[in-house]
Amino acid sequence: MTRAHGIRGSVVVKFYSDSPEQFGPGLSVRMHPSETSLVVATMQSVRGGSLVSFEDIAGRNEAEALRGQQLLIKMIDRRPLDDYEFWPSDLVGMNVEDPDGLALGTVVDVHLGEAQDRLEIEHQGERVLVPFVAELVPEVRLVDQTVVVRPLPGLLVQSSPEEG
Repeated sequence: MTRAHGIRGSVVVKFYSDSPEQFGPGLSVRMHPSETSLVVATMQSVRGGSLVSFEDIAGRNEAEALRGQQLLIKMIDRRPLDDYEFWPSDLVGMNVEDPDGLALGTVVDVHLGEAQDRLEIEHQGERVLVPFVAELVPEVRLVDQTVVVRPLPGLLVQSSPEEG
């Protein structure tokens, strides 16, 4: 949530969802990181996002307290996925390998961003952020729980056999 709007407790929300309409009236959402649960009362598209009001949020001060929170929905309320689609959270725990099949590590988190998302990979005891773009991540194989990463020089350091 980016900011409060008006004096009646509405907030402007920037959605990172491909179907923000799923956040319509009556939907129960959880705030992150506060873990507060709220119910959407109204939602309408506005320039720069959506204007959302919640049941039990009646004034600007309460709405201001929501700034910076993320809206999360229950898994059961997610839209059905098409073949070869996945949720960002589905990637966490997947093995990471290069195009030749060499193990590089494990996906430990996915950071969603406006310009691009990033995979956080545990690689040789360190965490590395890899831009989640087709040039660097050409393949996600859901069946065998593997993400293929094409490492750029210096992005992921390979151990030589002598370093073991």
